[in-house]
Amino acid sequence: QWEPDSGLIHTFNCPYSGVAAEHRELCCMDLALIESLSGQSCDRVQAIADGARCCSYQLRAHSGSESGVAAIELVDGVGP
Repeated sequence: QWEPDSGLIHTFNCPYSGVAAEHRELCCMDLALIESLSGQSCDRVQAIADGARCCSYQLRAHSGSESGVAAIELVDGVGP
């Protein structure tokens, strides 16, 4: 779920939920995936592995961004 006003991305399904608490490198893989797909740096602000209901990522705005919130375009894979 993308919240453009806050720059947060939430993911509610974790394919690693059974092992992520013991193998946090799996969470690092998801962070890298979010950064790769968005093209922006981000921070994980909560994780299912820590008992949260979802993993949330705060996108960091590029320098010069007027709002301070990173702007991304989510593409659903369907062409125009």
